Amino acid sequence: MSTTYIKITDFCGSHGIETTYVERLQDYGLISLHDREFIQHEELPRVEKIIRLNREMDINFEGIDVILNLLERIEKLDTDVQKLRNRLNLYE
Repeated sequence: MSTTYIKITDFCGSHGIETTYVERLQDYGLISLHDREFIQHEELPRVEKIIRLNREMDINFEGIDVILNLLERIEKLDTDVQKLRNRLNLYE
């Protein structure tokens, strides 16, 4: 399965942001870039979420990092709860 990449310049042009903004996201460790010129297609929803949090809610990068980590923990806990419910259903 091949990985699809989007050029940063194309992404930034379509979202009305500067390429330096995306580079700063990588510098803060919020996203990963390929060769500092490409964003992995699977990473796009995360990048768009970061942009929304920063623009619409005026949350700084440190706050966004905390929010994303908490959301990931919540998703993991939800998965764990679902697995436990499935196991419990076996005994009912």
